[in-house]
Amino acid sequence: PTACRLGHGGGIRETAARPLPIDAGVPPGHARPAMPTSAPSSAAPRTGRCAEALDVQDDSSLLTPEQLARWQGLRLAWVNAAGTSDARGHGLPRPMLALQDTGRAQARFTIAGRQHTLQVEPGMMGLFDPRVEVDRSRWQCDGVSRILLDIDIDALAQRGLLGDDLARVPLHGSLAFRDDDVVAVLHQLVREVAQGCPNGRLYAESLSLGLVLHLCRTHGRRRM
Repeated sequence: PTACRLGHGGGIRETAARPLPIDAGVPPGHARPAMPTSAPSSAAPRTGRCAEALDVQDDSSLLTPEQLARWQGLRLAWVNAAGTSDARGHGLPRPMLALQDTGRAQARFTIAGRQHTLQVEPGMMGLFDPRVEVDRSRWQCDGVSRILLDIDIDALAQRGLLGDDLARVPLHGSLAFRDDDVVAVLHQLVREVAQGCPNGRLYAESLSLGLVLHLCRTHGRRRM
């Protein structure tokens, strides 16, 4: 597939996307690329641990509430994670992008009765699909920090930043992939927030919009 490369100066060029090969027993830095599918749920989506992480108010957050309040792009969090966590039956209201920024972790997901084990290293990301409910997730983290981004395409469309055709493009999840361009933009997002958002709303919206357009090209498929 082809992706759109986002440059710091606003330039765009085409580059090849790099999905990761499959699966649990592969060397570190590799993992299963495709998000397993399950039957769509008719129930209203539940807000689970990933979504709750966007509202972190304790010492695990690397950004203060005051810094986050100034940010006018897509909702994000930059958090530390240590030790073991275990969650059951959690879902998401919208797609969630999660980047492992530092440290290493082992993750076990149970989806539709199947278990998927990943060795997660810095630079690896997951795009979590709200249409696929995770029955259980268990993480063992060592020195981990993560950047989480709420991919709220509707919010961008309501601001007039996306047309209806792109707003209706569903994003397909991936448990693990690498994309250096996305990593660079996510780092720029948290750097901007940590510095007090000196570049204002237009810059925040531009970064958010560029990232969503990139994900639409690499993980989206237009409805027929």
